[in-house]
Amino acid sequence: MEQLKISAIIPTKNRPNDLIDAIDSVLLQTLTPIELIIVDQSQEPSSYLFSGKFCHSPINLRYVHRPDITSLVQAKQFGVSVSNGAFVSFLEDDIVLDCNFFQKLADGFKQKTEMIGCCGRITNQPNSSKLYTFLHTLFFQGILYDPRVKIFNSNEKVDLVESHMISGGLSMWKSSVFDLEHFDTKNGFFMMEDVEFSTRLAKRVPNGLFVNCQAMAIHKVSPVNRLEYDLRQAQKMREAVIFYKKRRRWKGAMLGISLAMVWWTLGAVMECFERRTLSPLRGHVLGVARGLMSKVT
Repeated sequence: MEQLKISAIIPTKNRPNDLIDAIDSVLLQTLTPIELIIVDQSQEPSSYLFSGKFCHSPINLRYVHRPDITSLVQAKQFGVSVSNGAFVSFLEDDIVLDCNFFQKLADGFKQKTEMIGCCGRITNQPNSSKLYTFLHTLFFQGILYDPRVKIFNSNEKVDLVESHMISGGLSMWKSSVFDLEHFDTKNGFFMMEDVEFSTRLAKRVPNGLFVNCQAMAIHKVSPVNRLEYDLRQAQKMREAVIFYKKRRRWKGAMLGISLAMVWWTLGAVMECFERRTLSPLRGHVLGVARGLMSKVT
C-alpha cells in the first residue's frame, strides 16, 4: 500500500476540448497513475491530442479509438479489461481534478483497509437547501436511499463516510472487485449506471464503499453530448424502473420506487408549469412505459 498502482480510465465521446483539461489535471497530480487509458467512442479519432506535450508524459498514455463501443458501461468494462493497475479509477471527460485527488484517495485506502471502492466530491455544485435535503431523504427510501445528498451538503469536516452509492465519474476501486461484479452492459444503463453497479457491490461486500470528502474535483458539465431535460427525464425513468426490476426482491424495493416516482412526477409537473409545456411530463410517462415494457436481461 505504500505506492498504489492506479490505472485511470476516461471514457469519452466528442468532447476533445474538455478531454484536454481532464488529461492535464491527471498529469499534474501529486500522485500520478501508472497509466491513463482513454476510451474514445467518437466517430472521428482524437489521436492528435497525444501529440506535443502529452507524448512526453511520464504516465503511460494509452489512447484507444473504439466507435463500435456504444455505451458508457461498455467503455468502462473495456477499460478494466486492458488495465494493469491494482486499483482502477474512472473519470468523466469533463472534470478537472484537484492536484492531490489521487493522493487523497490513496490515503483513504490506507486508512480504511476494508475499503474496496470510493468516490471523491464535486466542489462546484450548489449546496442544496435544508428543505431539499429533508424532502429528498423523505422521498428516497429503501433501494433508492442515497446518503450522498447529506454527505455532500454536510458542513462537518470529515474525511471518509460510508456510502452504498458511489459517484462513478470520480471513483476508484480495487481491481479485484471486478472479479466479484461486472458492469451491467445489457440493460441500457447510463444515468444510473454507477448507482446500479455500486449498490450490487455493496450488497456483496457490506461496509466496503466510502465517499472521500477530501478528494475533490470540479465538474464543468459540458453541454456536448448532454440530453435535454425531456429526453433525460425519459432516460432516467426507464432506468429507474429497470433498476427496481433487478431488485424487486430486495428489502424496501416497492417502497423505494413508489416514493421516488412521486418525487420525479412532481418534478416533471413543476417543469411543465415553468416552461408552459407538457413535454416534460410526456418524457416522464414515456420513460416509465419503456421501463415497464423492457425485459431485464
